[in-house]
Amino acid sequence: MVIDRYEQVLEELAQKDFLIYALKSAKQLKREYKELDDHEEFQALSSAELVFVWWFAVRCSPILELPEEKRVLVACDKAFKSKGQAEARKIEYSTLRFPDHIKNAIKVMDRFDPGGRIQRMADDLHLLKQMQIIIRKDISGATPDEIVDWMKIVVPARKVYDEILLRIERGGLGVEETSNVMSASLEGVSSDFMKQQIT
Repeated sequence: MVIDRYEQVLEELAQKDFLIYALKSAKQLKREYKELDDHEEFQALSSAELVFVWWFAVRCSPILELPEEKRVLVACDKAFKSKGQAEARKIEYSTLRFPDHIKNAIKVMDRFDPGGRIQRMADDLHLLKQMQIIIRKDISGATPDEIVDWMKIVVPARKVYDEILLRIERGGLGVEETSNVMSASLEGVSSDFMKQQIT
């Protein structure tokens, strides 16, 4: 019997706060989330520029509600660790006329849908568990017919399992719990969205 667990999955998500492509450590974002390198617009950016684009444009940025002219200043401070470099970028970006490579990256980052990605990652994790159940069946006492039936489903289950693991290893669609990221200021940015999905 197949049981719909949609509501249960959403309730579990509502208990946590998630971000997409948030800094987990001092490493570069593209090393943390290999999927970002799939986008030509991000390949042209330095590590600091990509962090700037994240703070300025991603929909779950903690500073997204700030007016753009203030947001650009905070994003510069967050992204460029050298005070001189941060000040230079503030002057350069203060008119909100960004160089083409930054402008193009902002457009791509703005298109990422945190809610959709968070739900898809939750679905992937749920499906991963379901595939584990199939793969880990003990067939030592099974009849020949039961073994044949299991063999028919275990190969596709393993394929799906491996595809999900590959997505997770490449950055898991950029979804990360806030407890795994660097800045405490990032907390509380997605639980409200997930709670709204339940009602």
